[in-house]
Amino acid sequence: DSTAIQNAINSMPSGTVYFPAGQYKLNTQINLKPAVSLVSYSSSQTKLIAGSNSMTMLNYAMTGGGGVSGISIKGFYLSATGKTNVTGIKVHGYESGGTLGRVEFVQLTDIYCLDFKLAVDLLLCVGPTLENVLVQRSDTGFVLEKCTDSDVIGCKANLGSGIGFSLKGDGLAQGGGGSAYDEGTK
Repeated sequence: DSTAIQNAINSMPSGTVYFPAGQYKLNTQINLKPAVSLVSYSSSQTKLIAGSNSMTMLNYAMTGGGGVSGISIKGFYLSATGKTNVTGIKVHGYESGGTLGRVEFVQLTDIYCLDFKLAVDLLLCVGPTLENVLVQRSDTGFVLEKCTDSDVIGCKANLGSGIGFSLKGDGLAQGGGGSAYDEGTK
């Protein structure tokens, strides 16, 4: 299913990839694209299942400075049951040699994550909204690092073996042009 999903995402300059109810096995990482949303029928009826160890299921990683906008995922059940070292959702901006790139308006809504090494990993995001995201039986539930103006609404991490929520900044937000969760996580 990975190839068909990736082809659908790649074929669109912007828009929505709709998933009907069912199970979709991901043997390789799905690379997300700004302005292309993934929307399912419902998180209780649309499941993305990790098919490999040591993978990231849904990934976006900037490769240079600047900014991009609009990573949206809504209504999925993500499972890594029986697999090891799997990350569920990873959205990373870019930081290297003084060059900074941020991902704006990441929206994760109505998502259930089960049995991950790390369920949700956001780095250098501006204005992310996580709403009704439930993480269970995962080593780490949520990591928001150097994210600004974040909304975390109705999210839970339970039955895990490590960290539920990790909010990290770099301490440079006060006049230094850096980023930190203290710029507005609620």
